[in-house]
Amino acid sequence: MPTKIVARLLEVADASSTCSYKVEVHIPPNEWASNSMRYATREEAGEAGSDLLSRWMQPDDFRVVETGDPVNAAFKDGRSHSL
Repeated sequence: MPTKIVARLLEVADASSTCSYKVEVHIPPNEWASNSMRYATREEAGEAGSDLLSRWMQPDDFRVVETGDPVNAAFKDGRSHSL
């Protein structure tokens, strides 16, 4: 896994009370945006974020954020799937 992705995953300090993880993409100059996909693990959300960043033109970075939302997505076979 690339160093940038690993660094993003490590940003989340305590996952003990987290229900899910979401991806936020950075839209220059200073906006963070996300969609409704919520993943069970930081790693899964990190893979989804890396995938989004590779396909989208405008975002220049992404981060993984803890949420209290229920899990509703999985990242399998190189893409996100709704559950």
